[in-house]
Amino acid sequence: MVIITNFQPPKEIEDLADRLYNNNGYTSLEILLTDAIDTSKTEWTVDKECKVGDTVLFMCAKTAKDHIAHVCAEAKKLNDNELINFAEEERKKYNSYAGHLLAVGMLEDLPFQDVSDFPYQGWKSPWYGKICDLKLFDHPVSIDDFRDFINISRTGSITKLTNEQWSQLKQVILNNGNIIRL
Repeated sequence: MVIITNFQPPKEIEDLADRLYNNNGYTSLEILLTDAIDTSKTEWTVDKECKVGDTVLFMCAKTAKDHIAHVCAEAKKLNDNELINFAEEERKKYNSYAGHLLAVGMLEDLPFQDVSDFPYQGWKSPWYGKICDLKLFDHPVSIDDFRDFINISRTGSITKLTNEQWSQLKQVILNNGNIIRL
């Protein structure tokens, strides 16, 4: 199975503040980027039916721009300069990655149920997977390059790809100047 797991920035001010003050400023984007660079491994939400060896593609949601703009506005209302600065930094990062595939990895173990360490998280799935061989794309791939043959799920964070979709998407990824080993 090949899936795209779609992630968002914090959607509410409580989540943003928790990330800043209790998690060293690590949002989903920083976790993905850091894990890919430091260890080539991560734990992330996956489909409960995934199997060992399945391919996981990581996409920053196109709607990330709207969500991060909302929390920036909320931060300004609180007059907390540290939180405002953090929100603005996150806005720049998420705006540059919104609507793009950023990385690919492989499921190392069967999915498991877990409770997140983030009390204000925006996702609802309890299904996680240990992902290895995590590699950032040298050139993130815009949804505009594949939206004509893949509809990203708007009701959940996981989109399952058919073999044909994966074949087409691999070609798009390669055409964007990326190397994939899957």
